[in-house]
Amino acid sequence: MRHNHKITFAYLLWLYLAWTVYVGSMYQSLISYGVYGEIIGELVRFIIYIVPLFWVFQKIEFPRFTDLGFHGNFIKNISIGIVASIIFIAIAAPLTMLSKGMDIGVDSISVAPIWVALSFAVVIEEIVFRGYLLNSFLCYGKAKAVLMSSILFLLIHFPGWWLLESHLSLASWIMTSGSIFILGVILSILFLRFNSLWICILVHSANNLVAATVR
Repeated sequence: MRHNHKITFAYLLWLYLAWTVYVGSMYQSLISYGVYGEIIGELVRFIIYIVPLFWVFQKIEFPRFTDLGFHGNFIKNISIGIVASIIFIAIAAPLTMLSKGMDIGVDSISVAPIWVALSFAVVIEEIVFRGYLLNSFLCYGKAKAVLMSSILFLLIHFPGWWLLESHLSLASWIMTSGSIFILGVILSILFLRFNSLWICILVHSANNLVAATVR
């Protein structure tokens, strides 16, 4: 993918400003409307994250959305993604329980709706942070691309923490930031290794499932 610094900066400026405004002004109100609010919220997320990418891809002459990482052997990629997700859960769930001072066991796991993990937000974030940004940063080398895309992936979570989670302690900020950054690195490495967003989507979903169920 040909990298255009001005286009990337313009997209990132829009993304972080628009997302901060949305989280600060509409997010909580939409949640109060239940399922309908969730649907509208995902539509807003699509408009903020994805719609501008059509403009970006036109400017950098990017051929198709499928070239972001949705090509290849679908069954093979899904199979790899499932195996990777199981391994991720087996490692992340106990570590999450220990970090929260919980006893490791099924009693520590609460039942959460599966859509919490398999939300449209996961697909959107993977398209942006692995499909577009990681790809576009490869001109700086793989290590820098992984670092830059992972930092940006972490930073997109900050508006929600600042505006909606003001009770978080400094220790919680550091621990949560570290886990999100590590997740970004893992997803980036998986994408570079297998060149498939399907695998990243499944592992990202596994992470969200752990976060939603281990309480």
